[in-house]
Amino acid sequence: MHRAFTRFPMVLFPILACAVQTPNTWGKVAFVESGFKDAVQMAAKENKPVMLEFYAEWCGPCKLMDRRTWPDATVEAISRYFVNLKLDGDTKEAEPFQSKYRVMAYPTVVFLGPNGQEVTREMGFLGPKEVVRMMLQVLEKTSKNGLLKLAQSPDSPPRMSLLVAKRLIGEKQWMLAEELLQAARKKDPGADMEAELLLSEAELGFGKGDKEKGLADYRRFLQGFPEHPRVGKTVTLVADALVEAGKPEEAVALYRDVVKARPDNVGLLNGFAWFCATKGLALEEALQKGERALELSNRTAGVLDTVAETHFRRGELEQALRLIDEAIQKAPRDPYYKEQKAKFSAAKKSHSPDNSPQ
Repeated sequence: MHRAFTRFPMVLFPILACAVQTPNTWGKVAFVESGFKDAVQMAAKENKPVMLEFYAEWCGPCKLMDRRTWPDATVEAISRYFVNLKLDGDTKEAEPFQSKYRVMAYPTVVFLGPNGQEVTREMGFLGPKEVVRMMLQVLEKTSKNGLLKLAQSPDSPPRMSLLVAKRLIGEKQWMLAEELLQAARKKDPGADMEAELLLSEAELGFGKGDKEKGLADYRRFLQGFPEHPRVGKTVTLVADALVEAGKPEEAVALYRDVVKARPDNVGLLNGFAWFCATKGLALEEALQKGERALELSNRTAGVLDTVAETHFRRGELEQALRLIDEAIQKAPRDPYYKEQKAKFSAAKKSHSPDNSPQ
């Protein structure tokens, strides 16, 4: 199973005439409606940074942000630490500020410190992850108490505690991360955050060296959220840990149960087959799952490679070579599949009668 990651460039949408945007349709983020001057004064008084979006009613990417970015729960939670303002670039009110902040296209999001000075900016469509990243950077630069103190505040929303805990886990600050995760649970985070909390608690357990606790949290996640997009990566991680702990049968059983809950999911079928093949486990079942993934995927190169690898592990080299040749035809520029063919060919050659002992 070859995993190729593709980076997509940011595309600036062409300016098209669209239906006029109705007022107050900006999702959960609370945008002030009193104008730029009042917003800056409010920010100075409350010691908050400003998040300022320049938009236009005819702007397609602006409308996309209204639908996807501003309603996001994490964006909304962190936006409470900002004074948030939208300025319609086609109005007279916005003209002097467009010049001041060098607005060349819509949308443009500009962040100002509590003193009114620009901190950072970005032009073009921004999804929730990009906006969250920028907001956290701004808070780190402008908050007197720092991002951690904001998250530790009793008034901090649970999503803020969770988000900063994730960053601390990435920095291996286990004790602080655990404190914030516990705080998030005490704040009654709601069912929509449970999956994220379980994943973070499991990652924390592994990071601290408490694999039993980490595995238990991962299992709870897999049982409670079988449709979650991170199920595939999580079940592979847990299964690998179980094999490492000397429990291969338990690993296969866990993966099997996850696949059973979504029997026509190509990613899970392919992942199960690849896991079993590379670990030398349940190869007959791996082949069945891989062939089912082939049917459902229209024989993509990655799934062809998985089934080829399974045949290879079973010693069925002719079948492995036939399938990897098909994968190469599907993705001729990817060197990985050619490396796989070389591996299979070498194995076939070593097993040929000409290379047998005399």
